[in-house]
Parts: sequence; C-alpha cells; structure tokens
Amino acid sequence: MAHTANEWKMGDTITATKLNAIENDLAAVGDGEQGPKGDAGATGPAGPTGPKGDKGADGATGASVKAI
Repeated sequence: MAHTANEWKMGDTITATKLNAIENDLAAVGDGEQGPKGDAGATGPAGPTGPKGDKGADGATGASVKAI
C-alpha cells in the first residue's frame, strides 16, 4: 500500500481523518518484511575518462613449463 502524503502548510488543522490515514498506513507496513526486488534501472552515462597512467615495472622473468 502506497502512502499518500499530505502536504502540510502553516495554519493547517490536524484532523482525526488525517491522523488516522497516517496510522493506517503505518499499520499496513507491518513488521518491515522486505518486499520483492524491483526491476533494474537504466544504465547511467559513462563517466569521464581520466588521464593515462605511467607504465608499470616489468615483471620478473622466470622459467616456463613447455611440456610435462
């Protein structure tokens, strides 16, 4: 159940009807069980490309296995 928010303004009267609507929506939330997973959203735009980094050090040269 989706809550319909009341847009409160200065001078508004707090009524039993409006308070009961809040109470009913809170009661409908229950014990906070997690709802079903929603659909994935659209992929956002790619961020800016940063500057190219410096070349790393060469790795150690070692013996390789050519046959067993």
